[in-house]
Amino acid sequence: MRFEQSTALLEAERREKEIRVQQYLAERGLGALVLTRVENFAWLTAGANNRIVTTEEAGAASLVYTADGGKYVITNISEARRMEEEEFAGLGWEVRSTRWDQSQAYLIHEALNGRRAVADTVGLPGIEQATGLQRLRYQLTEAEVERLRWLGHVTGTAVADACRLHEPGETEHVAAARVHEALAPYGVTPAVVLVASDDRIYRYRHPVPTAKPVERYLMVVLVAEKWGLHAAATRFVHFGPVSDVLRRKYEAVAAVDQAYIGATRPGAEVRSIFQAGLKAYGQVGFGDEWLLHHQGGAIGYAPREYLATAESPEVVQPNQAFAWNPSITGAKAEDTVLATPAGAEVLTAVEGWPLVGGRPGPLVR
Repeated sequence: MRFEQSTALLEAERREKEIRVQQYLAERGLGALVLTRVENFAWLTAGANNRIVTTEEAGAASLVYTADGGKYVITNISEARRMEEEEFAGLGWEVRSTRWDQSQAYLIHEALNGRRAVADTVGLPGIEQATGLQRLRYQLTEAEVERLRWLGHVTGTAVADACRLHEPGETEHVAAARVHEALAPYGVTPAVVLVASDDRIYRYRHPVPTAKPVERYLMVVLVAEKWGLHAAATRFVHFGPVSDVLRRKYEAVAAVDQAYIGATRPGAEVRSIFQAGLKAYGQVGFGDEWLLHHQGGAIGYAPREYLATAESPEVVQPNQAFAWNPSITGAKAEDTVLATPAGAEVLTAVEGWPLVGGRPGPLVR
């Protein structure tokens, strides 16, 4: 499933991002912004990639954006050609590079030319750390919505297929490998892959895959990333009939998930959505289960831009993405949704997947 996006949409997105940055700078009396973290680099550039080491939050190139429209990519000689040819060709950014064994700080200051600036990382001499950048990312543009819909479909399909293909006796590692294999043809990166089987599903909320063979019950959790955007989904497969106790838990967690999703609309207070979920936990008879794991929150250029709590100050933005993940020991619900005036649009749903209480239940094989 190839993805192509119109040049006009991408140009509109980049203009909108620059307008947001200009407003950010003007409100704070700043002359420039320096972005090195991979999520901010991808956000401002509509999906460019400065990451080399996947475990590092700071990339191998920085953006310097000035209030008078100057746009510079600061990197080292090893990355400069790829930046020029593959990431920024024709986009109006000037690539400047150092030797591989030199600090990039002096080129950043050269591009700043005395302007007062803030950066999204610490350690640059004379430059303070930026605050409030995250909020610039919350409301997705039309182009970002298109990309996230595509990524949501790929994400939902990957976890569903991992459950459909798994056989009893195969290990959790095999299920995780199937997720990686499903994403690779599309250039999608698994940011989080959690897999548990049988008793591990009941024991651990964040089960990393192990060599344990699956007997009757398997959970696959995925947060996938492309263009800096993230989508999340969780699915289960059960080999043989599901017990009445477990089915009741699925019905209960579905009711909680429906409460979260139903309340996710532009303008809604996040703390009110959270309280709606907690009320649903009590109504289905599992009032304390929310204490055992976070309930999710906003998703986008981070696996969670923020987690929802009873004190959350945030308000849902138009076209903001959320991933709620209520759980009741042994059962869980998780999908990525988009907040629209018509209600939350589920982006990771897969056609034909069995439902319990209107939400994805276990695939029984």
